[in-house]
Amino acid sequence: MTGVERRRAVSHVADSRPLSATESAETPVPGVPGRAGASEGRSGPRELFISVMGVPGPQGSKSFKGMRGGKPVLAESSKKVRPWREAVVIAARSAIVAAGGTPLDGPIEMDVLFLLPPPKTMPKGRTAPTVYPDLSKLVRSTEDALVTAGVIADDARIVRTSSEKRYADGMPGALIWIRPALLSGVRP
Repeated sequence: MTGVERRRAVSHVADSRPLSATESAETPVPGVPGRAGASEGRSGPRELFISVMGVPGPQGSKSFKGMRGGKPVLAESSKKVRPWREAVVIAARSAIVAAGGTPLDGPIEMDVLFLLPPPKTMPKGRTAPTVYPDLSKLVRSTEDALVTAGVIADDARIVRTSSEKRYADGMPGALIWIRPALLSGVRP
């Protein structure tokens, strides 16, 4: 996806209305239609686009469940984390296969738009998801899933992140763009 195509897709975000999953699926993406795509460089993918369907789950705090073998047993507090991470892994693996199977390494930039299910009855005056889940925790669970999928070598490689959460008027999910970071005015 070129910068122009990405800006055009992200320009939907500038609207005051929620972005639907149908609109996101229509975004022109090289590679696998409707799910993932990539633009190629000499040494593998230069940019990946990943479209994930499902309810985004935050990587929250861990809750103490007891001791086993002298070590504390901790479990995720949010029941939404596991299904969300599995959905991200499936979509991300599709993208990396379409791009040639090489994970992105080195400094990486990531843009992510989370499309959350709206409440059954919207409180008066609320137009944006200014409540649970926290945006930073959604990003954390997504980054960890991208590492599990083998799309990026390590989430420590991400040097810049742009993230946003909106209510979806269709299917919830996320749109993720990953590319080598622009450092000192030159992309690798």
